[in-house]
Amino acid sequence: MLKISNNDENIERRTEPRHSCSENIFFATKSQLYEGLLRDYSRNGVFIQTYEDLSVGEMITVAAQQPEELNDKRQGQIVWCNKKGYGVELYRGHKETEPELDRIEKRNSDSSI
Repeated sequence: MLKISNNDENIERRTEPRHSCSENIFFATKSQLYEGLLRDYSRNGVFIQTYEDLSVGEMITVAAQQPEELNDKRQGQIVWCNKKGYGVELYRGHKETEPELDRIEKRNSDSSI
């Protein structure tokens, strides 16, 4: 679990490897739908580049940009922010949601070939 903070001086506490990417992603709060750019991800979290005004501690739902994958949603919480976007800790949920990260990873490795 990452420490909730809004500064850039957090100690690295990730246990899962991060993967860089540049892919559109949808995310929603209880009141609004947003679109951002997924900049990196791991099994436990994502960094979403966006200039939307959101708050550390806010709960969001993250979904893929690809229409066939929109049913693959993950709940998470914003745990840090900077001028470029938000770090989101994803909650482990149903096993059906895990394939989404596998598809993102596969698309990114296929595009680098």
